[in-house]
Parts: sequence; C-alpha cells; structure tokens
Amino acid sequence: MELILIEGLPGSGKSAMAEKICEAAQVSGINSSWYLEESKVHPVHPADFKHDRHDKNYPERCLKQWAKFVSEKNHQDRLFIIEGSL
Repeated sequence: MELILIEGLPGSGKSAMAEKICEAAQVSGINSSWYLEESKVHPVHPADFKHDRHDKNYPERCLKQWAKFVSEKNHQDRLFIIEGSL
C-alpha cells in the first residue's frame, strides 16, 4: 500500500490535485483509488459521520475507521489518495 494524503482549506484545490494524481497513476499502470473529502466511503470520516463532528467521541471513531482501513488495505498493491480532514 502506498498512501498520499492531501489536506487543505475548502476551495484550495484538493480535489483537483487528487484527481490529477489518480489519473496520472492510472495512466502509468499503477492501481489507485481516490477518496473525496465528503465521500460516503472515506476511510477516516465517512459522510455519515458528518453530523457527529461535535460529539466528544468523534476523534475516537475516526481513529477506529483509520485502523480498519489500514488493516483491510495494508497488503494491497495499490496507491490510495485520501483527501481532506485527516
């Protein structure tokens, strides 16, 4: 597993950058996946977590999601591009 994390303010170009990296990787024959910041399948904070962001357990839930993602994907020969709010 290879990982690229893209963080930034809203409107700063995170999605545009992530899309370009993902496309370039795929053209080069690299298996890659890109996770939008507000994706329902975001590995750290899925969209259904959004309403819970002020809950005191939110950071713990995100860490559990992160651990689950790493456990499931760690042995894959794939580039993961994760956008926003890590």
